Amino acid sequence: MTNIPGQNPSARNVSGPMGRILLVDDDEHMLTLMVQFLTNSGYQVVVTTNGREALVKFREQAFNLVLSDVKMPGLDGLQLLKALKEFNPRVPVVLISGYADIEMVVEALKSGAENFLPKPVKLNYLAKVLEQCLGFANLGPRLPVALKEIQQTTELRIPSEPEYIREIIYQGP
Repeated sequence: MTNIPGQNPSARNVSGPMGRILLVDDDEHMLTLMVQFLTNSGYQVVVTTNGREALVKFREQAFNLVLSDVKMPGLDGLQLLKALKEFNPRVPVVLISGYADIEMVVEALKSGAENFLPKPVKLNYLAKVLEQCLGFANLGPRLPVALKEIQQTTELRIPSEPEYIREIIYQGP
C-alpha cells in the first residue's frame, strides 16, 4: 500500500463524500482491500493498525462509523468497541473477524456492535451493512423530527381500538 508522504503509515486518511469511516486492522492485505473498496464506494477512510491508536483518533476526530478487526495485539476489537461506546455510543461499530465463535459474536452485539462480519468479508454484503448503519446513524438527531413529520402526514386508523392505543403508537422517542 502506498503511504502518504509525511504521515505515519499506520494512520492514513483517504477522502470521500459518503462519510468518514475509521478502519482498524493489523492485517496490511485486508487494509489494502478494504481501503480500495471503501474509497471506491465514496467513503473517507482513516486507517489505523491497532486499537490504541484507533481510540486516540476516535477521540480527536469525528467519524460516521468504525469498522474494526477483533483479533489484534494490545487493545483488541471487543475492548475497543466497549471503549468507543463509552466515549460516544451513537457511532455505529461493525466488527470483523476470521476467528469468531458464537460467544464472541454474542458478546460483541451485547456490547453495542451494530453488526459482526466474518472474514473474508463479502464486499457486497459489507456495502449493505454500511448503508444500513450509516442510514440510521445519519438520521441521528433528525429521527424524532422525521417521526413527527410522518405522524402529521399519516393518520393511523385503528377502528375498534380505544384512543389510548393510538396515542401509544404515535408516541415519539
